[in-house]
Amino acid sequence: MQSKKGRGKARGTDADPTKVSNDKINDGSEKKLIMTLTALDWEDIKVLRQWRNDPAAFRYFRQDDFINDVQQAAWFEGISKETTHRMYKIQGNDGEKAGMLAAVGLTSVDERNRRAEVSIVIDPANRGTGLGKIAIYLLCQHAFNNVLGGLHQVYAEVLETNESGNALFEAMGFQKTGVKRDFYRKEGRYEHAFFYQMGADVWAGLQSKLADTLV
Repeated sequence: MQSKKGRGKARGTDADPTKVSNDKINDGSEKKLIMTLTALDWEDIKVLRQWRNDPAAFRYFRQDDFINDVQQAAWFEGISKETTHRMYKIQGNDGEKAGMLAAVGLTSVDERNRRAEVSIVIDPANRGTGLGKIAIYLLCQHAFNNVLGGLHQVYAEVLETNESGNALFEAMGFQKTGVKRDFYRKEGRYEHAFFYQMGADVWAGLQSKLADTLV
């Protein structure tokens, strides 16, 4: 088995990092804030585990228990050998917005049908700041332009009770196309999950407009 140092980044870094840099994503200083999408690495997974175990976010994930460091390492070891999971981080370049700010992923990547499921976890300190929109924008740009030569479709599954998650995907132009009724048991009760889809053709018509809404 390779050492962690030698394992490198998760597979699926299909192109140069995707960046967003404009006056709408700026902290007000002269230095422009740049948000970058790049591969998730071993050095990031401890922080990711902390984010996923945060009580405010945990109840909206499909996992049914908290994650320990051994489980997190085993998960990353596994996806690093696969092409069906591609994990990335959103990082900033300046001040309080430096370092990893969110983790996003394309999971259940289906090469034949060129589609994948979207996942997103945001730093608790940066929730409610508009970072989620930037993260989804960067991930979709990468998915539709680079992954497998350009995916045909991405989709997401969001618990009905996850108001901020549903608002995020709707704001980014995803179409709510279905409901999985009583699909997940959370805190002793069953909850519906909403199913969202975004096609490459729809994204092509929305991306410029969406870029103007990033704050």
